Amino acid sequence: MNERTLNEFAAYYKRVIRVERYLKDLIFEKYSEAYGKSAYLHIYNRYLSNLKMRQKANDMTFKKIFEDKKDNIKKLELSIDKMYTSEVIAFFSHRIFLKDKVRKNFFNNIQTNKNDFRRIAKSFKDFRNCICHYDVKQFKLEKKCFVNALLYFEKAVNSKYRFSSGSLEPLQYKPSITAILKYIYSTNPEYFRDDRVLVNVFDDIARLIDFRTDNLPQYKSIIRQKFKIEELM
Repeated sequence: MNERTLNEFAAYYKRVIRVERYLKDLIFEKYSEAYGKSAYLHIYNRYLSNLKMRQKANDMTFKKIFEDKKDNIKKLELSIDKMYTSEVIAFFSHRIFLKDKVRKNFFNNIQTNKNDFRRIAKSFKDFRNCICHYDVKQFKLEKKCFVNALLYFEKAVNSKYRFSSGSLEPLQYKPSITAILKYIYSTNPEYFRDDRVLVNVFDDIARLIDFRTDNLPQYKSIIRQKFKIEELM
């Protein structure tokens, strides 16, 4: 694998994992709000205890959590953390979600019972697997679908870090720190309100336009240039 592809994988993987974490947190938050301490048993009995892939593999992860003496809130947290990406994605097309009152206030303008959602969800899951298995061939063949699926879910969870790689073309030739920051300011000025968000987005963009990971600018250099830009704006 060449360094450019490795950098792309690193940048995208961080965003994929971030979306996965957001989705897990939303499941915990929304079901806890709706069902309180009974949220765990609601999800365990209707979904986690019936996952066929786990049963075929004789995977006892969720059963062990169920039999543990921890309280149900902790069991819910542990169980959601142990869910695979495929299980998180499938959750939203399962009756546990589709037939539940929680669905109404979960996503904005997204119907998870539609074929389009299932197709995009599959691309998102395949993207994660592609990166984890360093499948460069599949990545090159399906990159557009993969990135579109990532952007779809970033929008669904209102991620602060989303941006389209296709819009990075003006930065392709050895851009300076200032040039990258001006691009970010022109496309997503809200990122300038949070230094942590800004440096994360900066690093993602830099990796996608061939910066070496060990040659990324120091955070203090990024923030110093940020202040200079803000003085001029």
